Amino acid sequence: MISIEQIKDLLNKPISGKELVLVHGTSTHAIIKMFETGKLPSSRTIKNPEDIVYRDYLFFIPRLKAFKNHHLYREIHCDYSIEELKRDVSIYAEINQKDDFVQEHIGDLPEDVDMEYILKNILYPSRLKRRKVNINKVYSLGVDKIQCTYDSQKGVMLGINKKIFETNIEEGKDDYEEVCIKLPEGLDIKYVAFIHLYSNNERKIIKNWIKQRS
Repeated sequence: MISIEQIKDLLNKPISGKELVLVHGTSTHAIIKMFETGKLPSSRTIKNPEDIVYRDYLFFIPRLKAFKNHHLYREIHCDYSIEELKRDVSIYAEINQKDDFVQEHIGDLPEDVDMEYILKNILYPSRLKRRKVNINKVYSLGVDKIQCTYDSQKGVMLGINKKIFETNIEEGKDDYEEVCIKLPEGLDIKYVAFIHLYSNNERKIIKNWIKQRS
């Protein structure tokens, strides 16, 4: 595990463009793994054979100015400001945070069920049961609180520093605005310039985790 002082330093650093090369949207679950092991895990277990191309990769939104001397410079079509990077990567951060929330508190969902369906049918347990949703876990969250708790999941942004040019940065797999890096062992924390927590929910989770280890 890395030191609490190093963790606090990354959390307290301002969002700055001086060293910023890439941004990555992730979850508190993932950064806690990084705190414990020194590495941010790469892509989740691949269930769909069509998604095998994503295995071992992490995806990032690049800062164009940082790529002036890189071979991908002409392939990057978006020249985002720091605020635009923060806004755009928040979409991915929220998806990851919400996915981890569901996995932790409810478990695997059937392919034809998502959290939107659960929230719409929260007062109809028979419907959820027919879809093979673990209703005991759903209702343990509290019918009156589950929507608010789910909506509060906003995620984490990692700023990536110039050391990342040591790695093989590739064009994205799908999205014209992204780049990716194959990292079977995960992303080493030495590449992280700062950590930005998007909401009080994430700040509370990380604060409690640090408190338990201080």
